[in-house]
This record gives sequence, structure tokens and C-alpha cells, in this order.
Amino acid sequence: MRPVPTQERAAEGEQAPGSYQELTSPTISAALQAERPEPSEDPSQLTTIFVVGGVAVDIVTTLPRAVRPGMFVQATSTIERVGGCAVNIASGLTDAGCPCVIVGCAGTDARGDWLRAELSDKGMDARLRSVSGPTPLSLIMVEPSGERTIVGLTEDLFSHIDMASINLRQHDAVVLPQWRPGLAHCLEQAKAAGCRTVVGLRALQDPASPSADLAIGSIAEVADRSTLTSQLHRFGAVVVTDGARGSEAHLPDGRTLVQPAVAASPVDATGAGDAYLAGFVHQWMSGASLPQAMAVAAAWGALATESHTSVPPPWSGVLPRLDAAE
Repeated sequence: MRPVPTQERAAEGEQAPGSYQELTSPTISAALQAERPEPSEDPSQLTTIFVVGGVAVDIVTTLPRAVRPGMFVQATSTIERVGGCAVNIASGLTDAGCPCVIVGCAGTDARGDWLRAELSDKGMDARLRSVSGPTPLSLIMVEPSGERTIVGLTEDLFSHIDMASINLRQHDAVVLPQWRPGLAHCLEQAKAAGCRTVVGLRALQDPASPSADLAIGSIAEVADRSTLTSQLHRFGAVVVTDGARGSEAHLPDGRTLVQPAVAASPVDATGAGDAYLAGFVHQWMSGASLPQAMAVAAAWGALATESHTSVPPPWSGVLPRLDAAE
């Protein structure tokens, strides 16, 4: 694939470049350009990506118009589908050919049984701890613009997540996209095993100051934008998405890379951020440059807004979409 144009912003006080360019590996932080192991035909040596976090059933209702306070709106359709951040990301990575494991929790109700069966039917490796009570349930209201509002209807069960029984290896990666302080033990286990680590942007504001190779997520997770740069010393890079405004990667050397959003005709923005994260991690683990990872992620995120699904659309459509965007 030919180089992808990604804009570089100079640090404050420097003259910004006047053109788009792909940055070569020397400009990327050491954590992101660490040597990858050589491919192996031995399945026991393949990198496994463990995605830790939300597993849920989504109740998705499509609305004929945007909702205002106090107004009644009759939904045009309502469906239930597999969802949850960890499921969405792992589904995309698996479709892209990455060995992947979902680590999370599900309830002991009928929805939990259905969720487990659905993941099994899709060939997903899901290590779901059974927790007495209801499975996490989310209400997603989708407006004609594709924008959505998500309401958690039951406990998310994050406090019950446990990785103690999982054997991590040095060449594996652990992704914790929905950071909670209660997941710190999972992060520490991953770091102790020498795994690559990815956390959501809520980790920027955690008083315990967790560190990881990468922090990534939506600007909606950031209460104070200054933390995108003030907390860089704890991460190899901080990548933030902002919908139609595109995405940025902040590097410890003071530089900011800017990836414009890929044009789309949105019908449902649910899972677009998860598709972006899946695309970025897929490229990062494959040894791609940071700009390349951002461009592929942006293309997958754009595709995700054009279908009524929580999980990312097929990986096979991502690179053609990226070529068309160029």
C-alpha cells in the first residue's frame, strides 16, 4: 500500500509544515516502534490480543427525528444485537485475522445465554465470567443523522472482571478500552508479563496515574483537554478521535499528527470508535507506522457509521475504502 497522507503539527513555537507527509519510524515514540517478533508457523508463538471490558446486549431503536427534552417520539424499529466495547473491538480484530480473546462478564439470565451462543457461533474466543443477575443491557437511540445516545440499563459488571486464570505471554497485547480504576490489576498483570498495553483515555485522569504503551479513545472521554499532553510522560502516545473532525496522535516529543476524517454517509455511529480502535491496534501490532495506523483506523471508523451494526463492518472493505479516500 502506498504511503498515507497524514498531517504533522509542529510543537508550539515551531513553524508548522506546509504539506501532508507520512512520518517514518524514527519520529514515532520508542514504545510504538519496538521490534516485532518474526512471524512463526507455531500457533503457540502467535501474538494474541486480549480485549478486556464491556460485553452487552444492545437494544437499538431507530428514531424518525432528533429528540428534544419533553417530546414524544415513536421509534421506527427496535432490535436486539450483540454489543459492548470489548465485543465490538475483538470482532473487528478477529475478522482482520488477529488471534483475539474477549475477557469480560455476562449474567446468568436468558440474554447471557443468548450472548454466549452468538459469540460462539461467530467463532469468537470469549472468556466470560458468569455473574449472578442480569447481563449488561444498553439502550441505543439512533437519530436520522446517525448520531446516537447510549443508556446503560443494568450494571456493567466491570468490577467482576478477572484475568488471574489467563496465561499471558510476552508477545501478547492487552487492550483495556474502557478504563476503570478497578481494572488496574489487569493492566499490572499484563505489564508484568511483558505484554503491550493499551488503555482508554479515562486513564489520563486516573489519580493513580497508570502507564501504558498507548492511550486511545474518544474526546468525549476527556474531561480536560490539557491532559492529552500533560500526561504524555505515562504513555508511548495518546490518540484521540473527534468524530467528523478526525483524529490526533500526541507524541512525547511534542509533535501532534492529524488524521482527517474519511468521508462517510452515516446511518448509525454506534461502534465507530470501536472500529477505529480495532483498525489502529491491528496496524500497530502489524508494525505499521503511526500515520498508516491512523489512516486505516479512520477508514474503518467511517465504514462503521454506514451500517446498522454495533460490531465493525467486514475488514475486507477497509483498504478499498482507504484507497478511494486518497
